[in-house]
Amino acid sequence: MSSSLRRNKSSTAKSQHAKDAPTSVPSDPAPTAAQKISALENELLDEYTRLDNIMKRIRKKLLNLAGEDLLRTTELLGEMEKKSALISTLLKSSVYSIVLQQQVHTGDEPTVQNPSGAEGGP
Repeated sequence: MSSSLRRNKSSTAKSQHAKDAPTSVPSDPAPTAAQKISALENELLDEYTRLDNIMKRIRKKLLNLAGEDLLRTTELLGEMEKKSALISTLLKSSVYSIVLQQQVHTGDEPTVQNPSGAEGGP
């Protein structure tokens, strides 16, 4: 038992001595918040800032649209839809005409593509 008491007394003395000893102060001052973040974290924060600015611009544009005459905006969108459908149809017919002319020029029979993806003749 006396050996266990001696061990307790010596460990208590060591802990007391450690408390009394001055702590070492680092020579460098504490790193600032900017120094604590890594390059990847900094890049991520920059990206969030950029996205925040984009969202603010979108919000402003949406508020401007909401303030305009809704009927006029709807009419303009309808006109744009009609024009884009017409352009799409004209583009498809032009491509089909070019392909057909190339096949006639080379002497090949025009092929028709079935919805299943298989090609076949007329």
